[in-house]
Amino acid sequence: GDRLEAVMVGAVGRHLDRRHRHGGTDRRHIHPVAWALERLRNQIWRRHVRDHVEHDATRHWFSLIDVFLTSVIGMIRDDVLTLGFGQIDDQDFREWLAGHGAKPTTLEGPDVRASYDQVFAGSAGPAVTNPDPSTTERAGEGRIAAGVALYAMWRTNLPGRGSVMWQASAGMGDTAIAPMYETLVARGVKFEFFSKVTRVGVDADRGVVDGIGIVRQAEFVSGSYEPLRDVTVRADASGSGAGSLRCWPSEPNWDQLVDGEQLREAGLDFEAGDHAPDAETVELRLGTDFDDVVLAISAAALPSICSEVMAASPAFEQMLSQTHTIMTQAFQIWLNTSPAVLGFPYGEVATSTFIEPLDTGADNSQVLWSENWPEEGPPAAVWYFCGVIDDVEGDTQASTTARAKADARSYLDQIGPQWPDAVGEDGTFRQDLLVTRTDGSSEPFDQQYWRANWTPTERYVQSLPGTIGARLRADESGLANLILAGDWTSNSFNLGAVEATVMSGMAASRAICGSPKRIAWEGHQWLTDDRG
Repeated sequence: GDRLEAVMVGAVGRHLDRRHRHGGTDRRHIHPVAWALERLRNQIWRRHVRDHVEHDATRHWFSLIDVFLTSVIGMIRDDVLTLGFGQIDDQDFREWLAGHGAKPTTLEGPDVRASYDQVFAGSAGPAVTNPDPSTTERAGEGRIAAGVALYAMWRTNLPGRGSVMWQASAGMGDTAIAPMYETLVARGVKFEFFSKVTRVGVDADRGVVDGIGIVRQAEFVSGSYEPLRDVTVRADASGSGAGSLRCWPSEPNWDQLVDGEQLREAGLDFEAGDHAPDAETVELRLGTDFDDVVLAISAAALPSICSEVMAASPAFEQMLSQTHTIMTQAFQIWLNTSPAVLGFPYGEVATSTFIEPLDTGADNSQVLWSENWPEEGPPAAVWYFCGVIDDVEGDTQASTTARAKADARSYLDQIGPQWPDAVGEDGTFRQDLLVTRTDGSSEPFDQQYWRANWTPTERYVQSLPGTIGARLRADESGLANLILAGDWTSNSFNLGAVEATVMSGMAASRAICGSPKRIAWEGHQWLTDDRG
């Protein structure tokens, strides 16, 4: 913990000091540090671990040391702190660790595997400009760019501000997106909901975006749309919070849409691009409707609308050809008893490197206060699980959702090693543990939640070796008035994460107006000072 952080910061500081005093090319002043650390690592292995590698606690203890020391050795030998993390992004993280001497038990262990599982690197998804799943090469162990993984590991573990991971007290839409939306509305930003972009037009001679095609997916009863709902909530554990919470709903507020009930019954999915039968098509024009454009649509949805941008900007086309995305899945269950009662001894934690493909889970019981459950029967716990789901040729939302449900059921039937008392004598998950809100006319599991993120805007952007260098910064689209934003851009973090998305948004703002001048986590100086 704190001692490990102090050692790391001290080693980095001494390394940078030597670089400054002895110049950037004389490697004789650097390698002795790496040599000493390598010798220390190998001595620990020989004296304390090699003959006890079958002992779980010993193997795990050494894995933590091995990852830490090998990372420092590699960072010194490869001049990462001088040349940047990006210079090793052509290598896979496991391959990079192995090249600097990490032991096979470490490379195969959970501390390294978690770096892959937590960013959905279990297999390689198709390039966004060639989304045919039949051409996708699968890599069973997964791949992630070494510089991206190393940056994320140190950035997460060093300045953790008290914890490696923090959980939101309610849903992400309620704790993050809703406040952002309300802040922007208060500042005068106008939102045009249910507007599907169909084309980004380019004037190649002037090198600008000159038109944007839009389909108005639905019309509003009152002429405007309010996306948030007030949800009645109970008091939290401290006794505060009772009343209502402004929430971002999981489906539209149908009563605000013209013919909303008919659209709901027809099963329209606006996120997938559906629209009302009489939807209007409009064209926004440069100089009349806009001056600058921020392209913040998720990467997998870009090729179908950005053919003119790709034709005008070879760098943009190259970036999309090197951008890979993967479909993810998730499920959530509400329990009438705590997992501790079921034999799980670790309390409210996040788990990873468990049953594939839903290898990552978390106890989300802290959000129960924000859910509208009857006072007499709220759940005792809620757990969330997620992972990748392979593309299958001919996929639809219905078929992938069905596969996600089957994967969830299969996962629960195998959960015995984690929750010993959750599996009955017949070897399947005990559905009597699940909370329901109906009269029992359907199976308890059928009242839980599962989902496959199938639509292009929902796909997860991967960080594969050899692809990061093709990413463009916010101001590098190749068109004078087109600014880029999203976790698929070059933003220092370069991972599919909220942090990367926010950083890219701030970079887009800076490209337009010069503010903010500084973006937290940008660069790597946070390793040696407290400005992160």
